[in-house]
Amino acid sequence: MTIQEHLVALKLRWRCLTQPFRKAPSRVAWLVGSGRSGTTWISSLLNADAKAREMFEPMHVLHTPWMKQGPTHPHLAPHQVTARIQGWFQSVFEGQHITPRTDRDNIGKRSANADKLIVKDVFASAAAGAISSLFPDVAVAVVMRHPAAVALSKQSHRHWHWQWSVAEFQQDPQLVDDHLTLWSPALAEFSSKPRSEWEELIAVWCVLHIVLFQSLPKDTPILHYERLSLDPTSMEGVLKHSPGWRDWAFPSHDQIQAAATTMSFVSKASDASQQANPTRWKGQVSDQLEKEARAVLGLFGMDDWYDDDGLPNGGVIQRWREAHAQPLT
Repeated sequence: MTIQEHLVALKLRWRCLTQPFRKAPSRVAWLVGSGRSGTTWISSLLNADAKAREMFEPMHVLHTPWMKQGPTHPHLAPHQVTARIQGWFQSVFEGQHITPRTDRDNIGKRSANADKLIVKDVFASAAAGAISSLFPDVAVAVVMRHPAAVALSKQSHRHWHWQWSVAEFQQDPQLVDDHLTLWSPALAEFSSKPRSEWEELIAVWCVLHIVLFQSLPKDTPILHYERLSLDPTSMEGVLKHSPGWRDWAFPSHDQIQAAATTMSFVSKASDASQQANPTRWKGQVSDQLEKEARAVLGLFGMDDWYDDDGLPNGGVIQRWREAHAQPLT
């Protein structure tokens, strides 16, 4: 370990020791969505002025005590939220929860005394509805990216922890009863014959978004990775129309644009002078794989959620949400 790394480790340890004694943030944002959808990058855009603490994935089956030995994406119906789980989320949203993993990227960049908190989770999709209903002051947004791009990125980061099959969802009767009855024929097709890893990853994406959009209020804003890649400053316009986000102090457009061009992320070249290309994945996926992805989306009734260029059809997705939303109370 270098001297610099040692200093960072000491600062991180000190922050972990002292964070529980700091005041609670006045505003809290919770970004949820599938892994490899751009949640980390979008969190950085939202915090382009560095005035918020960013909490990295407090929900993780390998790092969260109440999740251990359980599913990768635990489903929580309201009656399943125990006092222990609710208390744990309260510690998260009050800013008291901290581990070296959740705050490793804050050292030297963001104050421990920040008045705002941005929590980003990629394993909370099946719990977000029930939890957000208990914490109505937390501003929630869904981060969404084309499932083929997500699957491709997960495969290229396969040493990280992902859910590789929809079978895990089918092992939870409560989840199936609450959200997946209409899609039982699609799930049955996956049970009846072996599917490729690629198809399974696309199906996992489908189920996660079914549960997200059914359990969250239909006006919960969606931050489409592709749209923000092309115009990062459009983020404020998407969020500020949602009641939970109206009093959020956003960075300036110049700050957001600067954060976007200095970040290096999967679908944009590291050269800031190059134009963003959020659908670059299309050049890395064969026509056959793209056809298979669309077929899986079709099984779940989502084949029109993205156009032929890989860009989201926002109106189509919103109409689906309005037809299927069943917010938890």
